[in-house]
Order: sequence, then structure tokens, then C-alpha cells
Amino acid sequence: MADVRSKLDNLYTLEQFSAGSSAVHRLHPLVKILVTVAYLICIVSFDRYTVTALLPYLLYVVIMLGIADIPYNVVFKRVLIALPFCLFIGISNMFFDRQVVFELFGMTVTAGMVSLISILLKTILCVSVVLILIAVTPIASISKQLRQLRVPEIFVSLLEMTYRYIGVLLEDAIAMITAYRLRSNGRKWPKLSEIGFFIGQLLLRSMDRAERVYNAMKCRCYSLQDRVSKQIPLKLSDWVFFGIGLASAIVFRFVNVPVLLGGLF
Repeated sequence: MADVRSKLDNLYTLEQFSAGSSAVHRLHPLVKILVTVAYLICIVSFDRYTVTALLPYLLYVVIMLGIADIPYNVVFKRVLIALPFCLFIGISNMFFDRQVVFELFGMTVTAGMVSLISILLKTILCVSVVLILIAVTPIASISKQLRQLRVPEIFVSLLEMTYRYIGVLLEDAIAMITAYRLRSNGRKWPKLSEIGFFIGQLLLRSMDRAERVYNAMKCRCYSLQDRVSKQIPLKLSDWVFFGIGLASAIVFRFVNVPVLLGGLF
């Protein structure tokens, strides 16, 4: 049970870093969102055989984590969760795309191998950029800016509810697992024949808990109307960050910096 509880405790660990006071934390949430979107668009726009041109984007990850004083392992552990899904996709390319690209130390490197590395690198970069945004910006500020950008209210509310209710769902699951272990004569997890009943009970408990949570929110004047408050003006530092972030994302997209530096030296 300790491992399940620890996962619940670590669920919102990344957001706890958003309460920091570094220069990155003090930036306007809007510019951080726009720069993050620009980086994501530029990264995913590369073709599947691009590797070296993606490397400069790692500078953004390293610099942002360093300035925000966020441990690298906190982000790295969460990036590892997404890697297996992309790894299976990349491995399949190795079987279907066997065109020889070059030889390295006597080993033949195929186009499928290159695409595998490219997919993994894109995944690492995209997930890291999003995690950095969450680590330096409270989820409430992100939701507020999405409303300012006129993102449909239903999507913003679903994002808020899903993010917040995951913890509630896990708490119900932990309570059910604890009760099961106390009544199951030493078994730690439900048997396969009991999984359907267990999930059904969890669904019913979750629906009842969700209704109580929503009623409590309504009692506190929660409403989907008039959620957009007055916008905070941008400061000079916000404009500087936005300009540098957007310019670097575009330059890295159209200029292969590693190849350029290699030609110079």
C-alpha cells in the first residue's frame, strides 16, 4: 500500500514547484504558455529522420530547469513514463524501414534506427517542455490564461476537473484496496475474477464522490460563466522572454545549429 500512497503523494509534486520565486516563476503565465506552444510546434514539425537539428532544443530544457531551480530527476522520471509508448512505435520502423543510411564503427545504421532516435528525442523534448510549464506555472494560472485566449470553456473545465479529480479517484481506490486486504485473508490484490466487480464499485464510488465535490463547488459560487478576470499587464521581462523564446524556437527550426558549428570548427 505504501507504493500506491507514494504515487498519490507524488502526483502533484511537480505542481508544488510552481510556488517558487525564481525569475522564471515570476514571468507572466501567458508568455510561458505561448513559448511552450511555439517550441512544441517547431519540435513536432521536423521530419522523422531529423536528429541533430533537434539537439539545440535541449538547451531550453536545461536552462529553464536551472534557472527555476527544479531538480532534473523530477522531470526525467516523468519523461520515462512516456518513452515506452514511443519506443514500440520506433522499433516497428526498424523492421519496415531498412534502407542503409551510413555505417558507424562497422555497424550499419538504417533509416529505421534514425527514425527511432528521432521519435524518442521528440518525445523527451515535448514532454519535458510541458512538464516545465507545469512546474513553473500554477494550474490555476494556466487555466486563466487559456480562458483569456478564448479556448472553449468546456475544454478548460475538463482540464481542471480531470487534473484535480485524479487524486480523489486514487484515494477511493486506495481505500477500497485497504478494505480488500483486511478482508481477503492475506491477499494483496483482487483476483482476476474480482477485477470487474472492483472496477464497478470504484466507478460507483467515484460518481458519488464527484457529485458531492460538485455540490460543494456550487455552494462556493462555482460557475462556468464570467470566469475571465482582468488581464495582468506584461512587463519588460515578459516581452524579453517571449522574444528570446520565440526567436530561438524559430531559429533552431530552420537552422541546423550542430551542423553549422561543426562546419565552423
